[in-house]
Amino acid sequence: MFLLFEFRKNSGQVSVETLIAIFIVLVFFGIVLVQASLINSTSEIAEVTFLEKNSCLKFSHLISQVYTEGKGVHATYYLDYNTSVFASEKIVKVNEQFCYFIAKTNDVNLVVGEVVIDNNGVVRFFQ
Repeated sequence: MFLLFEFRKNSGQVSVETLIAIFIVLVFFGIVLVQASLINSTSEIAEVTFLEKNSCLKFSHLISQVYTEGKGVHATYYLDYNTSVFASEKIVKVNEQFCYFIAKTNDVNLVVGEVVIDNNGVVRFFQ
């Protein structure tokens, strides 16, 4: 009878080469898992940064819009993040994101929630 493989009767021993091959495969899978978790955490950070910047841009645009439309205009906006308005620099800050606006206003720190923006010549904020 013709045999393709020759089977040896070892007494349950595994060769060193087999152990090294299994170790290399396990190390490879470990590296893949670490890379996947790093990509996941990086994408979560990018998503939060995007949402903060989006909120900053919307709010700064609304401040500018209320100011340019003139006296007596008011608008309501819901803040998703704590937000600071710096009048002298004309900057809205949402966490580490900065956006610019065009308006006369005062410095104010706003918390998450509904805010009313009112223009009586100077833009004011009410929570």
